[in-house]
Amino acid sequence: MAVVLAVVLLVPLAPGWDAVKRSFFNGEVFAKTFPGLLDAFLMNVAIFLWCAPIIAVLGLVIALFRDVRSPAWWRGIWILIRLTLKAMRIKSVSQRSHCWAYRLIMH
Repeated sequence: MAVVLAVVLLVPLAPGWDAVKRSFFNGEVFAKTFPGLLDAFLMNVAIFLWCAPIIAVLGLVIALFRDVRSPAWWRGIWILIRLTLKAMRIKSVSQRSHCWAYRLIMH
């Protein structure tokens, strides 16, 4: 309680408080910019709500398949990596001779 009281009493006495008050606590600017801020916040929430379950499921699948010793599983992983790289149209990497991993997967 003492900290809150100190902040409430001492912050307005700090040098430059008037500039901070005009810049950050301006009701007109807040009213003008709030709809855009709200839209951006809602977009962030929507992205989170889509990504969180996908990341959780993908993490669970990876954790479960870490113990699989079947060669068919590993062949499937290489095929998925290859298809992903082709879908992303990564071509410039293949021109680099030092990129052995890409050449191993794609050829």
